[in-house]
Amino acid sequence: MIKKINKGFAMEERLRIYFLQSGYYVARGIPFKYKKFDITDIDIWLYNRTSSVSREIAIVDVNYL
Repeated sequence: MIKKINKGFAMEERLRIYFLQSGYYVARGIPFKYKKFDITDIDIWLYNRTSSVSREIAIVDVNYL
């Protein structure tokens, strides 16, 4: 039996690899809580330090239909 990979998971993983190769620190699937309730999760959180005075943070929501 062949196990199918969820399309959303596969797309998140492709984007994670792309951003890693671009020099970003990447975290996936970070749970987001508000007042002790699980609201959603952050699909991809990106961090890049281009210089000693400049930092870049981006949050990416991945949707694959």
